[in-house]
Amino acid sequence: MPFASFESDSRHDGERLRLGAEAAWLRGPYALFAEALSIAEDVTGSGGSGEATTRGWYLGGSWVLTGEPKTLRGVHPKRPLVRRSGATCGSGAWQLAARYSELDLDQALVEHGLLSPESFPGRVSTLDIGLNWYATYHVRVKLHALHTEFDEPILIRGENRRAEDAVLLQFQVHF
Repeated sequence: MPFASFESDSRHDGERLRLGAEAAWLRGPYALFAEALSIAEDVTGSGGSGEATTRGWYLGGSWVLTGEPKTLRGVHPKRPLVRRSGATCGSGAWQLAARYSELDLDQALVEHGLLSPESFPGRVSTLDIGLNWYATYHVRVKLHALHTEFDEPILIRGENRRAEDAVLLQFQVHF
C-alpha cells in the first residue's frame, strides 16, 4: 500500500525540472552506489496551483560473498546452479546488500490539495538490508527486510503510523 495517495483532481500542470546525479564504485566483489534527485514542478489540486519540490537520495553497498566481481550488469556466478548445457553445477553466487534512502516531500503538496494532511509524511527514511542469490546470471532471488519511518504520522488503513516494516521476497529473470 502506498504511503501517500494523491487526490483525484491533482495533476502536473506546467513546467517540470528534474536534476539528478548518480555515482557507483565497483571493485571485485564490492560495490558502493549513491544517487540524489530533485524535482520541481508546477502542480494543480483542489487547493490551487503552485510549485512543489520533491528531493530524495540513497546510499547503498553490496558484497558478493562468493567472491565474484559485481559489475553494472550484475553478477556472473562462478558455479551457477545450472549450466547452459543443462548440467547441474553449483550453488550460484550470494550477495549481501544494504541501502539507506530518504525522500523529502514538499508541504506545498498539501497546501495545493494534491495530498491530504492525513497521508502527508513529510520525510520518509528507509533502511533496506538483504541477501541476493544469483542462481545463474539470468535468475536472481532477493530476500530483503525494510524498515521505513515517517517524520509525520500518516493514516494507513485507519491507523496512524510513524513507521512500518516489510519483508520482500522477489524472483527476477532478465535477459
